[in-house]
Amino acid sequence: MKKYIYNLFAIILIIVCIFLAIRFENQEDLRKKGISKKVNNFATGFTLYNSRKDNVAYLKDLSGKVINEWVVPEGKKEGIHHVELDKDGNLYAVIQVRKLVKYDWNNNLIWSKNYNVHHDVSLESDKVYSFKIETINIEYKNKKFSVFADDLIIINSNTGKLEEKFSLYNILKPYLKEATFELAYNTAIVENKISDFLHFNSIQYINFDIPNLCNKGDILLSAREANLVFILDPKTRKIKWIWGDEELDQSHQATLLRNGNIILLDNGKYNRNYSRILEVNAIKKEIVWEYTANPPKSFYTRTQGGVQRLENGNTIVTSGNQGWVFELDKNENIVWSFKNTQLDKNNRPLNLYRSTRYPVDYLNPKLLNK
Repeated sequence: MKKYIYNLFAIILIIVCIFLAIRFENQEDLRKKGISKKVNNFATGFTLYNSRKDNVAYLKDLSGKVINEWVVPEGKKEGIHHVELDKDGNLYAVIQVRKLVKYDWNNNLIWSKNYNVHHDVSLESDKVYSFKIETINIEYKNKKFSVFADDLIIINSNTGKLEEKFSLYNILKPYLKEATFELAYNTAIVENKISDFLHFNSIQYINFDIPNLCNKGDILLSAREANLVFILDPKTRKIKWIWGDEELDQSHQATLLRNGNIILLDNGKYNRNYSRILEVNAIKKEIVWEYTANPPKSFYTRTQGGVQRLENGNTIVTSGNQGWVFELDKNENIVWSFKNTQLDKNNRPLNLYRSTRYPVDYLNPKLLNK
């Protein structure tokens, strides 16, 4: 009987050791691929990202396996700023203030356009919406000087042809405060530089109606330096809704949700030294949810970054300066975490401007079976 018990104990011990060895090996394999946390309740899908100053974009599964990658030599030394993917697996890459390029799934160049685009694109049907930076002259305190300003541009996604453009500065000008003009004035007159005094950094084509707020075809934009997010009717070129002054401290990736709320990353560049995620009831202009880390400074991206609400209610956060992407469940628990495996000379993760989680059924299944 004792021999039987000893043998049973030995078998159980072996099984436990094998289980622990496999689990350790799996965890170590995940760490090598940048995954520092992966527990229940994360949303399935693929993550698209690129390192700033690098010319490669990656699509990975949630275990860090590369599903596809695109090499974009047009980036040269400045690298890719931001990437988006359409349902046919075509990659749109923003080469900061120089080019917008489109590649197919197999990394073949479809078109390349010198439109001086920057920061963001929004894809809808056969159109691409983005910003085109311009240099214009303005007058303040009886002084005329140059500033950077932006045109909103609409591009045919099939051909890359520019179909429409108009000035965002002219539209936003009546809503700007003295502090914004002071920034432009001091940069031009005192520092003898041209100021990017509005700094548009996110754009969303709205493809649904929200009563008393917006209609399909309107556009949500963020002007970081002015601390304003607003909804624009591109047909009338009138602002329907605007918010953020006295509340935001430099923000990224404002996104209108179907429930009428807007979610965004509030970087906290000047006044807080920590970042937060805000969800705002747009009609009431009230913050209905706010996320800060514990301790707050453990999540701080002074510049860059973004936020995305997923279909299951979870929230993807890109802490750009930390090279960190994490997923929060509805109870603010981190259920998935990724640190960029590309490192700088000090062995710190390279910056990520933003990342995007695509659900499994977003892409044409034929692409994933190749």
